[in-house]
Amino acid sequence: MIQPDTGGANGTYNEAGAANYANQWAKSHNPAYRTFPDDCTNFVSQAMAAGGKGQTPSWYYNSNGQSGSWINANNLASWLYSDSPNAIFETEWGPNQAYNAQTPSTIWKGDVLFYEWNPGDLKMDHASMQEIGYGYDGQSGLYGSLVDTHTDPHYGAIWSLWPWNASVNTTYYYLYHINSRLSRFRVRRRPRRAGLA
Repeated sequence: MIQPDTGGANGTYNEAGAANYANQWAKSHNPAYRTFPDDCTNFVSQAMAAGGKGQTPSWYYNSNGQSGSWINANNLASWLYSDSPNAIFETEWGPNQAYNAQTPSTIWKGDVLFYEWNPGDLKMDHASMQEIGYGYDGQSGLYGSLVDTHTDPHYGAIWSLWPWNASVNTTYYYLYHINSRLSRFRVRRRPRRAGLA
């Protein structure tokens, strides 16, 4: 049984620990956790927990089940926006920024990126974790900010996933900073497009 992690509430989120977990399990599945057909958010939640993000009654995983926010991208984004004191929405990018090499300087390793494949529904469809601010993506041959993700599994992929994203010309991106040491001093902003609770 995986016990709730009580870390992360007082500035203890370990970005490197989260990113290292994502690196380790990007191309496989940790047998300590259940897997799901759409496993991207489950994977990101595991990495956040590995970084010390504390579980709560609305974001949790245990032997009996898990919250919707643990396994659903839109629910996780809503939880980070509304219920997590240790995360802050940083910025929203549109399709015209998909080919930028890097994410903004305020997005670090261990932070979470959400993807809205279908802009008409105003819901997050996918999640990934940034693992390095600038590097080489051996899968696409591109240089830039890199992420790890499941469904499909990618290790060190360019942040926008545009080489594999058939909807790259319509995708919107929502970038969340998880480091609680800064979020308490920041004004909480709301994504303009996403229908978050």
